[in-house]
Amino acid sequence: MEKKHYFLSKKPDSSAYPSWKLAFPDLIHCLQENQIPEESVDVIWIVSTVKGWEETVPLFQKKGKNVVVLSMQPNTEEAFRAFSVGARGYGHALSSPTILKQIDSVIAQGGLWVGPDLFMGLMQLSQGNNKTTVNPESEHGSTLSEREREVADQVVKGLSNKEIARELNITERTVKAHLGAIFRKLDIRDRIQLVLRFKSGVS
Repeated sequence: MEKKHYFLSKKPDSSAYPSWKLAFPDLIHCLQENQIPEESVDVIWIVSTVKGWEETVPLFQKKGKNVVVLSMQPNTEEAFRAFSVGARGYGHALSSPTILKQIDSVIAQGGLWVGPDLFMGLMQLSQGNNKTTVNPESEHGSTLSEREREVADQVVKGLSNKEIARELNITERTVKAHLGAIFRKLDIRDRIQLVLRFKSGVS
């Protein structure tokens, strides 16, 4: 059965975004959230010019729907807000059909999508101070071993695998092994999800 894609925008029709129709010929374009029949929703794409998008995303996310936020002017602050309220992807509203399909594929497999141009900015924005951010007594921190928490903490602070290896005096191969264990235990797929899990509670 084909997935149903719903696009929410302020434009009167999807012709303003030709790549949408090229990527998903059967998409349904909506102007109002209440136009979407919830039982048949698979993926909801929301342009961030839609009023109240930050309140709309978690409503569908809590019901198990995949939501992607699209922006005419993507930026790290908006991307972080989108992921913080439950979006699974964030990209440009005028992305090519190929990119839109890639976003769909990534989130369908449980991953998060953010364009490469925003990745480092998002990671840096996620950094707080240099204090420990992975609490061993927290719901997620308690499932990790002490060394796994140390590795996760360094990832949350924005360090690369090489930097983590140097900081903890272990090899990069060991860092990768710990990350694999962390991802399995927390049921996540990548570093962005790890950062958001401990920074903003995104599951």
